[in-house]
Amino acid sequence: MPPTPAPVRPRSTTSRMLAVLVSVGALLVTGASLLYLGHSPPVISAGNSVNPVNPAQIAMAAPERAAKTNPAREVTTAKIESGPNAANFYKDAFVLYDQLTEEEKKLLVNRKNMPDPETAKALEARIRPILDLLHEAAAQDKCDWGIDKYTFDTPMPQFAKARNLLMVGLWDATYQFPTDAGAAIGDLQDVQKLGHNISDLLIGAIVDISFAASTTEVIRQSTPSLDSTALDQVTAFLANTPSLQDDLTRALQQESEFARESLQKYSPPFNELADHLAATEQQFIETLSWKDAQFQAWWQTITEEATNYPFEADVLRTLKGLRERFQYNQVQQAMLSAGVGVLQGGTSQTAMDPYSGNPFTYVPTATGFDLRSTFVYKDKPVSMSFSWPTPQ
Repeated sequence: MPPTPAPVRPRSTTSRMLAVLVSVGALLVTGASLLYLGHSPPVISAGNSVNPVNPAQIAMAAPERAAKTNPAREVTTAKIESGPNAANFYKDAFVLYDQLTEEEKKLLVNRKNMPDPETAKALEARIRPILDLLHEAAAQDKCDWGIDKYTFDTPMPQFAKARNLLMVGLWDATYQFPTDAGAAIGDLQDVQKLGHNISDLLIGAIVDISFAASTTEVIRQSTPSLDSTALDQVTAFLANTPSLQDDLTRALQQESEFARESLQKYSPPFNELADHLAATEQQFIETLSWKDAQFQAWWQTITEEATNYPFEADVLRTLKGLRERFQYNQVQQAMLSAGVGVLQGGTSQTAMDPYSGNPFTYVPTATGFDLRSTFVYKDKPVSMSFSWPTPQ
């Protein structure tokens, strides 16, 4: 006779509450991991282009593996038929991407070494239907991935798949820039819209920032091949690029509400933590536009307060890393705008360093010039190199 199994003890309130805290923290710690593991700043130089690592590649690793072992998780890839929906176009594009050969996919990733003209033309024809779907998706007002409510184990396979579409858009922009800057900019606009549409959560905002960083590098890398008309088009594109602060604000508000809802039902001190954490995140949103001195004063106060609340110090470390990554991206975008202005013949920079409020430091080089900021990211001063246009 088999032994009688031991009775299953119900989880205590403290155990359940700790599980929620771990899960809430996991969302933010995931963001921190992406910031520190997936985003060492690329070495951006005129002679050595490095493709920025996309955090979606890391973020979706575990959920994607789970989807393969649990067919029920694939439900989020189902189409939503209620009116025009960008997600449906993206999902069709996912299918077309999967039909590419492994060799074609490798070519799309290696933008530094573009293939010979005949191979490149054939590859562009192969990905054209995918690009058309990206464009159709970008034209839609709604993007519904079919997720009614996010939970801690909500599958989000669109992250890893969106990275594939990013590679398609960036490759085509690199291919198009020397001959058709307008088409290249259209690709980059569609890529940015994909980043915006990926998710309302914090991890979605991090992916959005990564996509924007990738478009910045593609433009910088392409500037030596651009004539004055193309540079004017790039200038207009940069001037009209939507602010990432809006997407980050939206994501932080969602994260704050999620944490509050998850923790408030528990007894003190955890329901109090929910209120304080939500208030802190709301204040943090305001700091995105503050100068460093103002932020550091606030940071000292808020970190002292955090000692009174369990686990909040971990959340604060994540938020600070997120702000630094956001600042880095803002400096890079402004640096690109300033560099393009110099390439157009400007003797002074119209785009200021958003960190210091002053012009970037201009340093001539053998083939062009460097722009340098006083902002330090991961112990390295931020800079960007440009080459003078290639003689036609």
